[in-house]
Amino acid sequence: MSREEAPIRVLHVDDDEQLCELAALHLERANDAIEVVTETSASDGLDRIDDEPIDCVVSDHDMPGMDGLEFLRVVRERDEDLPFILYTGKGSEEIASDAISAGVTDYLQKGTTSDQYDLLANRIERGVAEVRARAAHEESERTFSTLVSNLPGMVYRCRNERGWPMEFVSEGARELTGYDATAIETGDVDWEDDVMYDPDREEVWDQVQLALDTGEPFEVTYRIRTADDERRWVWERGRTVEDDDDVDVIEGFITDITARKERERELESERAFSANVIDALEDVFYIVRTDGRFVRWNDRFNEVTGYTDAEIADLFVTDLFPETEYETLFGSVSEAMEYESTSFEAPLLTKDGTQIPYEFRGTGFEEIEGREPAIVGIGRDISDRVRRERELERYETVIQAVGDPMYTLDADGYFTFVNGALAGLTEYETGELIGKHIELVIDEDDLETGRQKIITLLGADDNRYSIFEMDVVTKAGDRIPCENHIALLPMP
Repeated sequence: MSREEAPIRVLHVDDDEQLCELAALHLERANDAIEVVTETSASDGLDRIDDEPIDCVVSDHDMPGMDGLEFLRVVRERDEDLPFILYTGKGSEEIASDAISAGVTDYLQKGTTSDQYDLLANRIERGVAEVRARAAHEESERTFSTLVSNLPGMVYRCRNERGWPMEFVSEGARELTGYDATAIETGDVDWEDDVMYDPDREEVWDQVQLALDTGEPFEVTYRIRTADDERRWVWERGRTVEDDDDVDVIEGFITDITARKERERELESERAFSANVIDALEDVFYIVRTDGRFVRWNDRFNEVTGYTDAEIADLFVTDLFPETEYETLFGSVSEAMEYESTSFEAPLLTKDGTQIPYEFRGTGFEEIEGREPAIVGIGRDISDRVRRERELERYETVIQAVGDPMYTLDADGYFTFVNGALAGLTEYETGELIGKHIELVIDEDDLETGRQKIITLLGADDNRYSIFEMDVVTKAGDRIPCENHIALLPMP
């Protein structure tokens, strides 16, 4: 035995002090793991056992006061497992029988050669090894029992045959299934027929057999019915541990995952709802990574661009914009990642080359759906707005080109638009008139006339326009006679 192994502390009790010292010397030479302490009386030996750890007792039989057998009986009252070797010079069948009855570990007669110490060392090592092995096994069983009792589920051992007959079931079975472990072990409750949910039985059987055929552990998820007829989801993991009469024996663990399944179902429902909402949008929805690849898009994206899902997956964002818009696009991406949001207008380039005016708004995320940085955005068709703006621009160009003064007022009489001709007539700058009341360039009498004309137009069925004569008052105070044509604008 090497010195790396656990030392064995031996108490040798013999009234012959010289013999004790000689035995200690030989035992430590015979086995370098043995460390010997000595006492010359059983009473002193008991004190030594009380005061310090001892792994094995070696005792003579014939000693004054308390002899070896009496010493053994007292030791056994205190410790049933401590190895005790009766090492005596006077042996007899009667002493050996009494020693065995008292619980001696071994019985050995003293010899006259040095070989006796090798034999004694072997008996000591064997006795201590058995006790330590038993203690380790008991500790392992305690640890296993504690572990099993604290697991959130059921540990089992069963035969790999239909019905999954159980040889061992932990106490966690009651909390998991509502059935006692004993009822499952005895077969009063059949795991397959009474516990497993019928639609899942065949699939689970096939999955387990496939894994066992390859020698791999299996993992299955299925539903069970409890003793109270409650349906639960469970997760099971197991593997083959041995063959018993050509029937595989499986050991495994089953735990309740109902709460997790419910969360997954809720999450899936939320995802489906979100997907439906996104697909129902009239706007284009997209998630695009900063490398230009699309991660997700809605159905409207396909409809507008004309690309299929497979084609969009292979596109870069630059494929959807004219090259003249790249600088705006790249600047928008940088802005979204730096300031978290961005917006820009640019023509969206479809598969057939059509350019559609679009407004894009996006938000940058450092990480989305467990992936690298990306931008989530909405694209809105602004063709109608662009068309109206262009029409307004054309109208304004026409109006500005007309030589007659023209203007528009809001409902309270404030200028909302004046053309260059009116500004030139009144000698005001255009900016000096916009937002000012019309009384700035018309006197009270003419203003009242204008009010009456408007009232008449409002009450008429055919309210096209009205004409009246008035004076325009210039910035310098000059009065210029004019003919004012007024009409009502439609409400926006």
